[in-house]
This record gives sequence, structure tokens and C-alpha cells, in this order.
Amino acid sequence: MKMESHDKHHILRPGALRECIRGLLRNRYLRIFILGAAMYMVCAVPFMIWHRGIFFYYGDYNVQQVPFYIMAHRAVRRGFLFWNPQVDLGGSMGGSFAFYLWGSPFFWMTIPFPEEAVPFLLPFLMALRCGTAQTLAYAWLRTQTRTHRAALLGAMLYAFSGFQACNIVFQHFHDVTAFFPLYLLSFDRFCEGLRERKILRGFSLMTAFMAVLNYYFFTGEAVFLALYYFVRHARFYERRRELGVRGALRCIGGELGRIVLSFLLGLWLAAGYLVQAADGLLGNTRISELLGGRDLLVYPEPTTPAAILKSFFLVPDLIAKSTLFGNDTVRNASLSAYLPGFSVTGAAAFCMTRGRGRDWRRRLLCLLLLMALIPAGNALFSALNQEYYARWFYLPVLLMAGMTAKALEENDTGALRKGLAVSAGGLLLIAFCAWLPVPEESRWSSFFAVKNEELFLVQLLVSVLSLFIPAWLVFSGRKTGRGSQESPPRQITRMELNLVMAGCVLCTAAVLGNGNRLIARSGGVKWRQQLLETRPELPETAGYVRVETGGADTNYEMVWGYPTIHCFASTVHPSIFRIFEGIGMVRTVESSYPFDRIGIRALLSLGYYIENGIVGSEDGYTASGGLPGFVRIASGRDEGTGGHNIYRNRYVIPMGFTFERCISEESYDAMKKDERADRLLVRDLILTREQIERFGGLLSEESAADIPADISLEDFFSECMKRAESACRSVTFSPSGFAAETAMLPQPNLVVFSVPYDRGFTAFVDGKRTEIERVAYGMIAVPVPEGEHRIEFRYLPAGLYPACAVSFLSALFLILPCLRRRGRREDGERNRRE
Repeated sequence: MKMESHDKHHILRPGALRECIRGLLRNRYLRIFILGAAMYMVCAVPFMIWHRGIFFYYGDYNVQQVPFYIMAHRAVRRGFLFWNPQVDLGGSMGGSFAFYLWGSPFFWMTIPFPEEAVPFLLPFLMALRCGTAQTLAYAWLRTQTRTHRAALLGAMLYAFSGFQACNIVFQHFHDVTAFFPLYLLSFDRFCEGLRERKILRGFSLMTAFMAVLNYYFFTGEAVFLALYYFVRHARFYERRRELGVRGALRCIGGELGRIVLSFLLGLWLAAGYLVQAADGLLGNTRISELLGGRDLLVYPEPTTPAAILKSFFLVPDLIAKSTLFGNDTVRNASLSAYLPGFSVTGAAAFCMTRGRGRDWRRRLLCLLLLMALIPAGNALFSALNQEYYARWFYLPVLLMAGMTAKALEENDTGALRKGLAVSAGGLLLIAFCAWLPVPEESRWSSFFAVKNEELFLVQLLVSVLSLFIPAWLVFSGRKTGRGSQESPPRQITRMELNLVMAGCVLCTAAVLGNGNRLIARSGGVKWRQQLLETRPELPETAGYVRVETGGADTNYEMVWGYPTIHCFASTVHPSIFRIFEGIGMVRTVESSYPFDRIGIRALLSLGYYIENGIVGSEDGYTASGGLPGFVRIASGRDEGTGGHNIYRNRYVIPMGFTFERCISEESYDAMKKDERADRLLVRDLILTREQIERFGGLLSEESAADIPADISLEDFFSECMKRAESACRSVTFSPSGFAAETAMLPQPNLVVFSVPYDRGFTAFVDGKRTEIERVAYGMIAVPVPEGEHRIEFRYLPAGLYPACAVSFLSALFLILPCLRRRGRREDGERNRRE
């Protein structure tokens, strides 16, 4: 007992904590993680200081990443884990945010913190991502190199590559790049275990984790793993010599079968999550548009192949701000494969030393480059989607980082100098293409092909300066001659690592600097004040209504907590896409409506329009003449508006209303989608032919001939007032769904809610279950008797229970053999003791 007391006091003595910290810091992986996180913070802190303590960037970071994090954080803290009414017209959290953050461990780290802290946490979460990427890349690269420092050098190049830097605007991409090296390492271990007849389950677990992390990137990872297996692990030619062709094919076929089964087991393990993510995919027009015809072989823009090759040699462009060889195809493609400083130096040198086709890395990199230059090959990494994306380039970047580390380690100075010449030549060619003069009236103008010239000059200058890093390593005089795999590896010095570290920081800082050049410091102040620190106060309104903002306030409503009809997000509920298609509009990444579309606004219960009075817009509310029936109730100069002008809809229709007439989908589809068809949306309820037959006694059908040739504003406002009279007195959302109290209905009718139709909803009228109807292409309605009633909608993602059962059985399949082996070991030890 005295010894235990002594040990306890020994642990709590003042120097014990210091010794514990020192012990942790002796862990190599922890030091690499801290180094990666610190490198990113060195890049980000100056900009945080410039913007007075908050990280302010540009584009989607400001209007997607920050609002999404805040709204999802709030939803979790309030228990809205399944359905959220503030994601566009409403949507499931899994379907709407599985692509962005729902499966990210870094997002869930924010939950213990208060909501006000979330925007300030984001740069630190990004630092954790960089540290994780560097650590796990090191773990995989260490299996490829003979020295610790070579692996660390490659890990830094990967974690701070151009792909990583240009995608800081999309921080959810970094979740994938952080953990992919571990996925690849688990696959290597699995393939080694197949040869040794071992059963390893780490690959299945990592498959489940990566599928949950981001389903979009997971499709590209699956394609890469297939290529990776055949190029590295299949070893067909070796097996053919040993076993013959038939034996080699039989061996490879058996391995493929076990790989596929383990892969599927990982997917089944994630089924309970993936069934929710499917809500953001099925019916999404961006997913359904596939490549076809000549577009499979040739890029529509002739400069795209040149832009792909440029991405290997130059500090990356900003998203949506192309410089040289830019076009509409690549402007949002995340196109970059640049390794800070080294560019293609190490990869080219490695390919020269390994001979033709002798090394799996060389063969795989050439295959990936070929696929990048052919549209069909590139599209395989995004399920043949028609949109051009290079968001899989982190895969060849990891490969090139490993090749660079190996080339420096083997130290064939002749090959390294040739590789350096390739990188320098590529930069020189890019500069020449940018300078090429063109005739313009009576004189010749240079740099005519360059857009965003100031950004390009920063990219070119940093790329040229960074090239001195590999030049120092190659010409430092430490060793000359031809290295080999058998010769002792070159020991990379600490100074050389510091130079590479400086190049990585310089590359990322250059991209951050270019991003901050797009928006003045005052823009950051306005963004912080209007999005985070103030909230336009709206008067109390009877019933449930929505708001709308202009382009200067995109997604601000998410942070303010107001339900909205304007939303900038790629993965919203599929029924929203159907509504847009039905009314003759196309939704891609944003729900926005022309100002002449007053009918759909009324149908969606628009109550207020909020216009930014500080950040003006040429095509904004005031410039467009406003919306009929709206009156200004507050000015941007008034207190409590946050600099916003607030307009109220005098003819607002609160949610949950009825119609007297209906029109078939066929009749409405045949109409020209003009002002008349738009205003008809509040006059007639659009139903299918089968619904009209069932509810013909409640609603009178109008044919195309019955519809007036023109619906005036007076008639339109009159219809709005009729709908408003029948609207529900209250609609309240809760974590389980929503409930409504109807007005006094003079006769049975369909009560319509502008909530996206979802099979996960179950409706109850006065406690009795009622069938839900899909009306107006994608909204929900329920038949209600006359009188006043309480309608309750409960939500649970469709197929959740069966999918969770599949996940549970898959987990048992993984765990039970481990428990059985453990029991056998315990029995064996017990028998030996006896």
C-alpha cells in the first residue's frame, strides 16, 4: 500500500507532466503531425492578423464552408440530426451534407465548442488536416523509402502540394487527402496478407471510413485502387513464370475475389450512413448528366490539355480565377498537380533511373497522366460525370511525392539535373506562352492570353524562386555519379529539409495571398459584421414564411437562422431539382429565381426580401425594380438591420394552404413557361392524372382552355389572399419532423406544404396515419377533413433501419472471428498452465 501511495505521489509531482510531454514529443509521428499543423498556421496567421483575428478568404470558403459549419453545428446541438428545414426548402442532414462535412471527424470536433467559436476554429481545423495528411503520408512513404528524412520530405510535398493549396477554399476536400494515405497503406497490408494467407480487416474498416468521409471522392479512390492493384500487386509476369498463364490468372482471380468481398464488406459496414447520403444524389441533375459521344475522347475546350500540363509546373490557379490556358471547363476543376519547388524534377529523375516499364510507380504515373489527358479516363474518377473535375489529382501527387523522395535518396545527380531541366523548361515554356504577342489594332500586345495578370505574376515568381530549392539539393556537391537501389541511400540534411519546408510554406502562402487579393480588407470587415455579428431582425409573422437574399448575402440566412428559398449548395434534396424542372427552370449549384418569377415565390411562402444595403449589386433587388407587392419596412441605416434593407410581402401565403382548382401535370408541362404559367402556380394545384381521379371531388380540374390568357397582377394578388386565408395558423419544426395547426377548412381538401417530398415522412392527422401525396412536382400534401385539425409529420430516412441492420451484421462478421481466435488463444494458454 505504501508503494502504491508513493507511486501516486510520484506521478503527480511537478516535473511529471513535463516528462510526460517530453515522452510524447519523442514520438516521431506526433512530431511530424505538429510540424505539419504548424507549417499551415505559419501561412494562415498573417492573414488572420490582417483580418483582425478571423480567417477570411474568398469565394466558396466565405459563403459555403463557414455557413455550412455553423448551421450543421447548430443542428447537431439542437438535435436536428435527420431533417433540417433551413437547407434550401428543407432536406436531410445526411443527404445535404454528406459531401461537405457530415462524415468529417474534424467537423465533429467543433460540437463541444459554442457556436460563436466555430468560424474561429476553421483555420485550426485546417491545420489539423494538414498535420494528419503529412503524418499519414509519411507512414505510407516510409514503406517506399530507406530513410526517415526522405519519407518526411515526400510527406511535406504531398501535404502542401498545389492541389492542397488551391482547395483551401473547399476545406472538405482536405478530409479525404488527409486520410487517403492510410487507406492506401491498409490496402498494401491487405494484399501482403493475401500472399501470406492472413486475414486482415483493416482494409474493410478503412473502406467504410473513407466511404463515410466523402462518397464522391470514394468513387475515384475505388478506381485508383483497382489500377494500383493491377500495376503493383498483381505481378502477372512473375507469376506466369512460376505458375504458367492459367495458374497466374487463377491466383489473381482468387485475390480479386477476396479484395472485392472485403471492399463490399466495408460498404455494407457503412450502409446505415450511405443510405442517408443517397438523399443528396438520387435525382440530382449534376449527377445524372454523363459524358457521351466525342466528349469521351476530346475535351470541348482546346486549351484544356495545355492547362493540365501547366498544372504540374506552376503554383496553382485559384478556383474560378484561371490565368493561362483558362476556360470555362477548368475554372472550377481544382486543377493542380504541383509539388512545391520540385515540380516534376524528382518524378522525371525517378522515371529516368528506373528504365522503361520496370517500376510500378513509373507505369502507374504514366497511366494516370494518360487518363488525365483523355476525357473518358478523367471522368472515371467522378463516375463519368459530364462536368470536368480534376479533384482526383491528389492521387498522382502522392505518387510523385514518393518518387521525388526516392530520387533524392538514390541521388543519381545526372538524372536529377535532367529532371530539374524538365521543370525549368516547363516554366520557361509557360512564361513564353504567356508573353506571346498578338496584333492589336496598330501595335503588338504581350501577355494577351493571360487573365488575372497580377495573380499569374505571383504564381510565376514563386514557382521560379522555389525552383532554387531542388537546384540547391542537386548542385550542392554532396555526391555525384549514378546512384542505385543497392548503394547506400543519401542522407538528406536538416538544412535541406528546412529548405523544402520553406518552399511548401511559400507555395501555400502565395495561394492564400492571391485569394486575399481578390477581396479588400473592408470586404472581410463587412462579411464578419453582416454574417457573424449582426442579424436582421424581422417582425413577428402569423404562420410559417421564408426569406430571400440577394447574391451579396449568399447563404447568410443559414447563419441567421431564417428559412429561405435562396441556397447555394450542390447537394440539396432531389425533390427540389424536380420542382425546378417542373416549373421550367434548371438548378445546378444554387436555388435562385429571376425577379419576374413571382408565382413560385408565392408558392414557397416568401415573406421577406433582404437586400444588402452596403454591398451593392448591379442586378440586385433595387436595380431590378423590386418585387410586386413588396414594401420596404426597414432601411440599412436603421438599427438592428445589419446594413440591410428589408422588404415585406403584403400578399404572403404562409405554409400549409389549400386550393379550389387543379391542373394536370400533362397540361402544365405543355404550357409555355412564361409569366402566365408562373402566376398559375398559386391559382391551380398541379397533380398527376391519377391524383385528379382520386381527389376530383375536392378540387375542380381546369383544362388549358379554361385558363385565362393573361393573369393580371390584381388577379394574382387575389389568388394569393385566397391561399393565405386557408393557410395553417402555425407550423413548427422539431428534431422529429414538423407539426401544423390548420385553419378552419369549410370542406375536405388537400393541405399543401412547400416541403420537398421525401419517402421518409410519415403523416398523422389528429393522430391518425394519413397517406402523403407528392404534388406540384416535388412538394407534399395530405388530405384533411373539414374543420380544424393538427397535422404531424414525422421523419426518419427511408431505409434507415434495414441499412443499419446490414451495418450491424457486417460488424458482427468482422468482430466474431477475432473473438473466436482470442478464445482459442485463451483456451490454449489455460491448457498449457494445466
